[in-house]
Amino acid sequence: MREKAKQEGASFIAAIEEMRAGIENHLLPSVIYERLLSRLRLIEYYEASKQIEDLARIENLRELASAIKVYESEAGSEATVSSFMEKLTLDGKQAEVGEEEEEGEFLSLMTIHAAKGLEFPVVFLVGVEEGVFPSAMSLNERAHSALEEERRLFYVAMTRAMKRLFISSSQRRMLFGEIKNQRKSRFLGEIPRVFYEKISKGATLQQKTTKQKQNGPMVGDRMFHKLLGEAVVRAVEKRDNSDFVQLDFLHLNTKKVFKFPSSFLEILS
Repeated sequence: MREKAKQEGASFIAAIEEMRAGIENHLLPSVIYERLLSRLRLIEYYEASKQIEDLARIENLRELASAIKVYESEAGSEATVSSFMEKLTLDGKQAEVGEEEEEGEFLSLMTIHAAKGLEFPVVFLVGVEEGVFPSAMSLNERAHSALEEERRLFYVAMTRAMKRLFISSSQRRMLFGEIKNQRKSRFLGEIPRVFYEKISKGATLQQKTTKQKQNGPMVGDRMFHKLLGEAVVRAVEKRDNSDFVQLDFLHLNTKKVFKFPSSFLEILS
């Protein structure tokens, strides 16, 4: 056996022994996991690869850290590596049983890669945020090839929907074991406005743009009524130099017609 292989083998054994000692000393699973990653230098290894598949592996490793943190918050002082592994095994078995018992209508949860070639009447594409989709690794890639690959995957994801597509993002989420403030993905800004309708929940009001003030409301615009809340413009009719807008209040499941401009209405940018 070559000397380099011997050194790497010895390093791996030392990592396992260190993990075993951490378990025996009742260290938190997250601490043991972080030490194991550091000892094996897995992230550095995959970063040097520059392959799309390896970038995904890095995110999986970091996302596992988030899963461990969530588990620790639920288990409290009872959190151990063995109980975490048991939980993963139980969850996997429950998922297999669920697949065997599927009848009638059900949800299919999958990655975008797994969805290639498939189509569904309704698709929910979640986590469309900077650092998630596109991933943090692709944003740091100087050649931009990884970013272009994720842009292509975004197109693949959208075209899985036959009738309706819902794309969502969050303002805050646990990412790689930490709570972080998020920004919407740059990919959303590349979709022509005419092809989608915004439905916001818990978002802050934004300022009106000069163009919107000059041209007035248009079909598809979002408006805010000071008493009834946010709505989508479904129709615009001009009467006597004024606009009359039909507003669809999605959260109220009702439509109403209002004269615009009005002190009660604002156009959201």
